[in-house]
Amino acid sequence: MTDQVIELGDTVKDRISGYTGVVTGINYYLYSSPRINVKSKELNNGIPLEEQVFDEVELEIVEKQTIEILVTDKPDISFMDVVEDTVTGFKGKVVGITAFLTGCFRIGIQGDAMKDGAPVNWQWLPDPQIKVLQKKEQEPVKRLGGPMPTCNRG
Repeated sequence: MTDQVIELGDTVKDRISGYTGVVTGINYYLYSSPRINVKSKELNNGIPLEEQVFDEVELEIVEKQTIEILVTDKPDISFMDVVEDTVTGFKGKVVGITAFLTGCFRIGIQGDAMKDGAPVNWQWLPDPQIKVLQKKEQEPVKRLGGPMPTCNRG
């Protein structure tokens, strides 16, 4: 396995199934590896094949930047920021961020509400619809020990 960085617009191939297509979305999650949306360039009887989603580690890059992508600024939203949906008022913490080939971003929000003893499902919303209420507190730098002792060699 090589150290590869899969980006929007790359052509990739699934190492298991051989499915090949263009990266149309990258899904970043707070506690797991990225998932990659892949759209085949092929048609089946004139109809586009359904987009597939793979774990990043399953894919290999066939060609970099196969198609031009729309460049947009990444929203100033980070994992664990407390946010609010400006339409519904739903509040929660950011647990997912998806970047799409079209230049838009969707933000995954986990609320603190419970239903039938379980957390309510995440809500995925377009970034312009999100208002940041509180930025995640920066964790202090942990000092793991003092200076290294001097080593006299020879």
